[in-house]
Amino acid sequence: MPIPFGFANIHPDIPGAGPFGYREHWYERKAGKIVWPSCNGPLRAAWPPGDGVGFYTIYPPPRDLLAGKLDGKIRALAGSAPPHGGLLTAYAEADADAAHGGQFAKAGLSKAQLADVHAHLHALCKGTHVRYGPVICGVSNAQLSFCPPGMDWYGIDWYHGSRHGVAADPRHLWNPPVLHALNTWRAGIGRIQPHPVLAIAETNAGDPAARPHWFALVYAWLAAYSLENGGGHAAGFYSYWRTDPGTGSLSGPWLPQDTATVNALADLAAHAKIT
Repeated sequence: MPIPFGFANIHPDIPGAGPFGYREHWYERKAGKIVWPSCNGPLRAAWPPGDGVGFYTIYPPPRDLLAGKLDGKIRALAGSAPPHGGLLTAYAEADADAAHGGQFAKAGLSKAQLADVHAHLHALCKGTHVRYGPVICGVSNAQLSFCPPGMDWYGIDWYHGSRHGVAADPRHLWNPPVLHALNTWRAGIGRIQPHPVLAIAETNAGDPAARPHWFALVYAWLAAYSLENGGGHAAGFYSYWRTDPGTGSLSGPWLPQDTATVNALADLAAHAKIT
């Protein structure tokens, strides 16, 4: 089964890649600026059109959601997704600051409420073309505890330069610390949900020289995991790109002149189609 292969935050032109997936966060905004952390994000009336697999992160008011006040909107959203399907999650990377209840605790969303939010949204997506799952950003037991059982898939935002993702040399494809960390995540999710479907929900490297090898390493790990489980166990692979010209410590802007990265992603996208 093909692995949905896409991009978060932008729609780059990848020659030969064809339709791809796209991830977008529906943040609360005030005066054009993102409010963070926020538990008051907007919902769209219908699933955005497109040939690729849409992957959307929502931040709905938890009290309204759990009271059933948003059920009609969520069902309409999920019910309008195209037959080729889509992915939905809420409150991505809630496990950040896990020692203090997660990064949305300060916005009024407790860890216990988050579990209820995941269960509620998962139930609302049943019978539609949308699969629901949580996305975290770490592999510790405390962070894994933000993932409830029974979800359709489980994702992680994973970057070169993060605590577990530092490569000693960007030219080295073989990077045991990264593979060990991803295996730790896989094993941890496997204790929560046997034979889980997994997604690399965001990934990139702040150092452009590291990108071709980094993407190849992380994608190969995900593809191998899916194949060893008989295929179909990869919900998607999504790179993340900043839209401002500044360079972030974990990501950065899309560089169309970086042919090494463009060609590497084109090769991976071609493989994803036939996996």
